[in-house]
Amino acid sequence: MLSILRKKKTMKLILWGLAIIIIPAFVLWGAGSLREGNSSPKYIGTIGEKKIPFKEFTRSFTEARVELFLSYFNRPETLKELQKNRPLLNRLAWNNLIIKYKAKNDGFSVSNEELINYITNFPLFTRGGKFDKRVYEYFLRNAFGMDMTPRTFEEYVRSCLIISQYKQNIVKDITVTDKELMDFYKADFEKASMNYAVLDKDIFYDDVSVSPGQIEEYYQKQKNNLRAPERIVLEYIKFPHSNDEEKKEALSSIRRAYELLKSNPRKMGPISEQLNLKVNETPPFARNELVPGIGNISEIGITAFTLRPGIDIVPIVDEDESGMSYIVRVKERIPSRIQRKEEAKDYIVNAIKEYEMYVLAYQEAQKIYDDAIKTKRLSLKTIAEKYNLPLGETDPVGRFDYITGVGESYVAVEAAFKLRVGEISGPIKVRKGYAFVQPVELIFIEKEKFESEKEAYRKKILTIKQVKAVEEWTKNAQQDTSLEVNLDQL
Repeated sequence: MLSILRKKKTMKLILWGLAIIIIPAFVLWGAGSLREGNSSPKYIGTIGEKKIPFKEFTRSFTEARVELFLSYFNRPETLKELQKNRPLLNRLAWNNLIIKYKAKNDGFSVSNEELINYITNFPLFTRGGKFDKRVYEYFLRNAFGMDMTPRTFEEYVRSCLIISQYKQNIVKDITVTDKELMDFYKADFEKASMNYAVLDKDIFYDDVSVSPGQIEEYYQKQKNNLRAPERIVLEYIKFPHSNDEEKKEALSSIRRAYELLKSNPRKMGPISEQLNLKVNETPPFARNELVPGIGNISEIGITAFTLRPGIDIVPIVDEDESGMSYIVRVKERIPSRIQRKEEAKDYIVNAIKEYEMYVLAYQEAQKIYDDAIKTKRLSLKTIAEKYNLPLGETDPVGRFDYITGVGESYVAVEAAFKLRVGEISGPIKVRKGYAFVQPVELIFIEKEKFESEKEAYRKKILTIKQVKAVEEWTKNAQQDTSLEVNLDQL
C-alpha cells in the first residue's frame, strides 16, 4: 500500500504533514515512556473506594497524549511543547481518571455510531471532504511511537469523548452576563495617561529590625512552604560536532552507544569506557537552575526531571550542525524537603522586612495625602517636590502594561478610571511601595467597536469561565482521592 502512496504527490504532502506531528512524539517518548516493572508501584492511588492499578494509569497516560493530539494536531509546535511536559501529562492522566470514574457512575457513554462519526469527520483523516482510510492507517502505524491497532486507538478516542462530554456537562449552565462582558472588555481596552509619584518602601529598610522571636514565629507558621527544591545529579556523555559531516559521525556514535545503554542504563560507566566515551557528572541542581557544566539548554533541564534515576536514559540531539548533543541519565534524585530554620533565615528576614517596609510606607503615604488635602496642595507636582518623591508620566497604558518605577499597571489604571482628569488618588499599593496617580487623559472604549466585537468577546470570556469551572470541579473531586506517588516526579 505504501508504494501506491509514494506515487501520489498530494498524498506525500499529507503524509509529510502527518510526520511533522507524529515524529516529535516518537523521538521524545520512545526512550522514556512509562513502563511497568518491579520498581513501579502496584497502585498509583485511589478514587472514591476504587484502587487504581498502575497499569490503568499507564493507559490513561496514553489517552492523555491522544487527547492532546486531538486538540492540537493543527498546532504542531504547541503539541510538541505539551508532549515534553511529563508532569503536566501525569496530572492530566490522573484528572482524566477522576472524570471517567464520575462519568461512569453518572451513566455517561459514547456509542459506536458517535465514535465512528467523530473519527471519520476528524480533519486530519479526511481528504476532499471524505474519510481517507490510507491516511488513517498510516497515522495508526506511526503515531505515539507504537504500531497502534484501530481498535486500541478508537477506544482511546472513546474515552476522550466521554471526558469531553462530562466536561461539557460541568459547564453547561455557565453564561456571561452583559456586565461581565463590559467589565472584561474595559479591562482589555481602556487606557489612561497619568502623572504619578512613588514613595519607595525601600527607604525604610534601615528602620526595620527583625528579632529572633519574629524569625521563630514566622518559621513555625510557614515552614511547610519553606522547601528546598527537588534536585538531581545528572550523568551525561557529550558528542560535539562543528559541521554536517561531524554531526553525522556524532549521530552514529550516539546511536551505537544508545543501543547498548538503553537496556543496561545502570552500566553507563563500563559501557562508555568500552566505547572510549567519557561520562561526566553534575553536582545537584534544581529545575530552575542552569545545568552545571552544560549551561542554559532547556531541552536537557526539562527532559532530565522527567527521567527515573538509573532506569531511563535518553539521547538529546542538537538541531544545529554546529553544537553539542548528549546522552543523559539521572544518577540520583534528591527529594524536596522542608528547610531548616538556619537555611531559611535570610529569606525569612527579608520577608518580614518587606512586610514591615510596606506598613511604614503606607503610614507615611497616608500622612502625605492627608496633609495635601488639609493644606489644599492637590498638585501632584507640589506633593512630589515637598516630599522629594520621584515624579513620572506615562503614555496611554492599559491594565496589563508595565509602568517604570511602579511595576504592573493594573491597580494604577484601575484607580485612574475612578477619578476625573486632574484628580489625585490616595495611596495605591504597587510593587515599589505606594503611588499617587493623577489621570491626564482617560481613553474609554469605542462603543461601535464594542458592539461589533462583543459576541466574539463573549465566547472568549465564556471559554475562560468554563476552564476555571472545570478546574474548580477537579479540585473539589480530588478531595475524594489519594495518591501513592508524586505526579511531578513520576
